[in-house]
This record gives sequence, structure tokens and C-alpha cells, in this order.
Amino acid sequence: MVFANIPPTLSLVLTSDMVIYMILRPDGPETHLLDQGVLVAPGAMRDPSFPHRMAMNMSAAMEIVSQDLHVDALVQVGLRSRFAPRGRYSWQEGAQRAFNGGLVPRYRSAWSRR
Repeated sequence: MVFANIPPTLSLVLTSDMVIYMILRPDGPETHLLDQGVLVAPGAMRDPSFPHRMAMNMSAAMEIVSQDLHVDALVQVGLRSRFAPRGRYSWQEGAQRAFNGGLVPRYRSAWSRR
């Protein structure tokens, strides 16, 4: 199983015969929606062990995702603190910069239509 993040909002879990995808779609300044699904290689579902492998893959992927969600929620709590430092992103935070770079024009456009 391999995990891949494609900034700004696509995450993939890749196995030999399936791809689990998750797409984050912001719907407000502090909320988002999550689209997720599974893409299966042709013929993979005919394998008698497929249901078992599918259950194992989904269980492993969701365990890791749930750990990330917990940490993500804590980051948001910290960012709401009046003591949280503000400033530019680190050179290591390219995904966040790209994410916000895509959001800002959408927010400005929506605001101007109000």
C-alpha cells in the first residue's frame, strides 16, 4: 500500500489492484467536504479473496486517515489561539501555499458577487 498526496486537495491510497481516493473540497473558511471512492482494476473483483483484501485495505487506510483527522483538528484548535504565530509559510509547506493560492481567487470572486 502506498499513500500519495497531490496538492492541493487530492490524496490517494494505491494498491496492486485498487485506488482509494479522497478529495477535500472547502465549503467555508473553517469547513470542508470530503469526496471519496474506490477505483478497482478490471477483473480484480472476480478473485475469490477480493472481499477480504478490500476489507483489509479499507481498514488500514481508514486507521491512518483517522489519525490524520485527529491531528488536523488539533492544528485548527491551535490556529484559533490568539497566541498562535502568524506569518509566511515555510519553504516546506508548498501544499498549503498551493491550496491557499487556489482558494483566495475563489473567495474574492464569491465575495464580489455578494
